[in-house]
Amino acid sequence: MEIYLNDFSYKVKDTSKTIYEEYIPLDSGVESRFAQDCESSEQVKFYFKLPNWFKIPTPIGNYYPYWALVFEGNEKV
Repeated sequence: MEIYLNDFSYKVKDTSKTIYEEYIPLDSGVESRFAQDCESSEQVKFYFKLPNWFKIPTPIGNYYPYWALVFEGNEKV
């Protein structure tokens, strides 16, 4: 996968907790801080940013989540 780095890209330190090998491409400082918090949290088992095209149909329209998280003790995203 080819990614483009910017000022908000997060350098992954624990590759066992995400799909990314080196950097997570992000859109803001808030997202960069969120990635850092996910990686350092003992409660978060696995995390990744969802692609822009990912959507969940709901009765009131499509929902476009930004992140997927798996917490310790859970097997669901």
